[in-house]
Amino acid sequence: MPSKGATMVPNAHLHKDWQKRVSTWFTQPARKERRRKARMEKARKMAPRPVQRLRPVVRCPTQRYHRKLRMGRGFTLEELKAAGINRNEAKTIGIAVDHRRKNKNVEGLQLNVRRLKEYRSKLILFPKKMSKPKKGDATPEEMKLVVQAQGVLLAPSNKFVPEAARVPTEEEKKFSAYIALRKMPSKGATMVPNAHLHKDWQKRVSTWFTQPARKERRRKARMEKARKMAPRPVQRLRPVVRCPTQRYHRKLRMGRGFTLEELKTAGINRNEAKTIGIAVDHRRKNKNVEGLQLNVRRLKEYRSKLILFPKKMSKPKKGDATPEEMKLVVQAQGVLLAPSNKFVPEAARVPTEEEKKFSAYIALRKARSNQKLWGIRQKRAKEAAEDPESYAKSKEKSLAALKKKGRK
Repeated sequence: MPSKGATMVPNAHLHKDWQKRVSTWFTQPARKERRRKARMEKARKMAPRPVQRLRPVVRCPTQRYHRKLRMGRGFTLEELKAAGINRNEAKTIGIAVDHRRKNKNVEGLQLNVRRLKEYRSKLILFPKKMSKPKKGDATPEEMKLVVQAQGVLLAPSNKFVPEAARVPTEEEKKFSAYIALRKMPSKGATMVPNAHLHKDWQKRVSTWFTQPARKERRRKARMEKARKMAPRPVQRLRPVVRCPTQRYHRKLRMGRGFTLEELKTAGINRNEAKTIGIAVDHRRKNKNVEGLQLNVRRLKEYRSKLILFPKKMSKPKKGDATPEEMKLVVQAQGVLLAPSNKFVPEAARVPTEEEKKFSAYIALRKARSNQKLWGIRQKRAKEAAEDPESYAKSKEKSLAALKKKGRK
C-alpha cells in the first residue's frame, strides 16, 4: 500500500450524530413575530383593560446590582394593607399579589404603597351592571374617555440623581472605610465579598423533557400517514451501501437513493422509478461491481413483488394488476427489503504453500518502492528501447561505480 512516511494505519473514532443533541436558535425572528402578533391579539381581546398587571418595585440581588430597581413578582400583604386594598379585591383590579415575599426595609414598603395609591387614584372601574352602578364606579362620560394602557404600568426609573454639593462634617472627615471594614465581625480571616455571578444561564439551556410527548406525536403521525397512503407502503425502496471509514466499512446500511447506472442495469426508467416507490439519487456513483450487482438484485426483486393498480379501472395497461390480485394486497410495514448484517464465517481449510510464504511486511515494502521508483523505471525502459547500446554502457558504468563503493 503506497503511503507517505512510516505512518500508522488510520483507525479514526469519530463522534457521530452530535447534531441531534445541539439546539439552534435560527427560528428566533419568526418566533419574535409570532409573539408580537399574540400580544396584539391579547390586547385586542382585553381592551380597554391593560394587558399587564401592576407589579412592585424591588432591588436586584447581590452586591453588584443592589443599586438597581426592577419589577417584582407581586405586592406583599403588608403593602396592600398599608394602602387600604383588600388582597382579594387587588386580583380583580389588575394588581399582582405575592404572599411569599416579605418587606425587609421601610423604604421599599413606602415606595410600593405610594405606587398602589397612585394606581388606585388613576384607575377607572366599569360597573358590573350598567343599570345598577356602585359607589366608586365610573360614569358614562368617564368610560368614553378610557384609553388602554400600553407597556409596563408605572415603570421604575433607574436614573442617577446626584446629591447637592455640601461641606463634609468633622465626623465624615474622620471616617475611614478600611477601619470600619476591619471592625466588622467575621468568621476567620475571610475576604470582603465581591461575588460576580453568572446570571440567566437557564435561558440559554435547551432541555429534552418533551421527548415522551413528541415520541407519541410522531407515532400518531406515522399511523395517520400510513392510513392515508394505504395500500401503498409508507417508505420508499432504498439501496444498500457500505458505511464510511475503516472502522465501519464492513457494515451495511440504507442509502439515500439508487444511482442512474443501477436503474439502467435493472431496466427501470428514472422517471418511472419515482412513481412506483423507488428512491433515486442522481449524485451517487458506483465505485465497485459488487455494490452495483447487489442493488440491481434488490430492484429486480422489488419489481417482481410489486402490484401496480391501473390508473383507469376501465382501461388497464400491460403489467397492471387484475381485480383478483388487488383484493389480496396488504400494506408493507417497516423498511422494504431490509439488509442483513449477519456475520458468515468462512469454512476452515488448510493454508496453501503460497499463503504460508506470504509476508505482509515484504508486500508493503515492495508496493512502496514500486510507487516511489515508477517514474525512473519508465524513463530507463524508454531509453533502453530507443538506444540499447548506450543504455548498456551506462548501466555497466553504474555497476562498476557501485562495486568500488563496496555495494553489490
